Amino acid sequence: MTASSDLVRIESLLNEQLSPLVPAIDQEGLYPESLLRHLGHAGYFSVQNRPQPETETAFLRLIEETAKHCVSTAFLVWCHLTFIRYLLASQNDRLRRRLLPALEQGESLGGTGLSNAMKFLSEMEPLRLKAVRTRGGYRVFGTLPFVSNLGPDHWFGFMAETGDCLPIVAAVPCRVDGLTLEERRFFIALNGTATYCCHFRGVFVPEEWVLADPADPFIRKIRPGFVLSQSGMAIGLTYAAVRLMRRFSNKQGNVNSYLPFQPEHAERRITHLRARIYGLAAALDRPNEVSFQEILRVRLEAAELALETAQAALLHAGGSGFIRGSEVERRVREAFFIAVVTPAVKQLRKELTRSFA
Repeated sequence: MTASSDLVRIESLLNEQLSPLVPAIDQEGLYPESLLRHLGHAGYFSVQNRPQPETETAFLRLIEETAKHCVSTAFLVWCHLTFIRYLLASQNDRLRRRLLPALEQGESLGGTGLSNAMKFLSEMEPLRLKAVRTRGGYRVFGTLPFVSNLGPDHWFGFMAETGDCLPIVAAVPCRVDGLTLEERRFFIALNGTATYCCHFRGVFVPEEWVLADPADPFIRKIRPGFVLSQSGMAIGLTYAAVRLMRRFSNKQGNVNSYLPFQPEHAERRITHLRARIYGLAAALDRPNEVSFQEILRVRLEAAELALETAQAALLHAGGSGFIRGSEVERRVREAFFIAVVTPAVKQLRKELTRSFA
């Protein structure tokens, strides 16, 4: 199947199965689980026997196209694909063989759980989980305040500090004994993302669930793709905001022509930035050719452009965009989420400053 025909397939699927759900996802916190599972059944989560560059660009495109409709759902797609990334990066072949087929088919779904780890690496906060060595594995204690895309048959990854101060990364099913999930709601956006506060009260994690021990080589391997693939949300949202700006281009005697930020400005910038991002994604299997600083830079540029374009869409819409429940209002809230999700804009700026210190 050609890339263009595959794109038509994705667009058709999202138009038919996601678009009708978007108001309920945004306003009622509906978790679009059926859509996620359908994407798996349709083959969009497949990774086995595919070259990494093809996989990376296909995943980025899926996140982008989903974000054109709904960033909440695009974020869920990113969470699931990121958990698949963890399995692919791990040397735990047994766990990969056990979990990967069901994850590819959408029969099981995955969350990330490494937000705390990414902040820890940026010296922003300590690791929130402690792993105590015991016979056959670890007992894990602590709380992760925000983990998304969780449910009864879901898994997610986490990093925990051990007694020798060398962290581990492991995966855990949501039904495991000792794990309590407390649902998080009432965000200004992203309420349909099955986000929970995860309390570990002596959760037993057997050796066969450990993804990396020690964590450092694993984190270095997954971090570039983790950060870069989030750009798909910003790309999709920016194109959606451009479309909204064009919808209002002739409003009130063409008064929007006096605004300094026009849709063609955003379109030129996102087209150029998108090409850079996809070029980096296609080269992630050649780490010597990809600068992590450049990944941080494009992720930051994409988030800030999404913010700028969503704000411009609101100015172009005027009063009609200032109504609760309008698409314009939703896009502004989604843009703020892209700016605060880990790594947030402030974290990206810190990392870029530190890399040149």
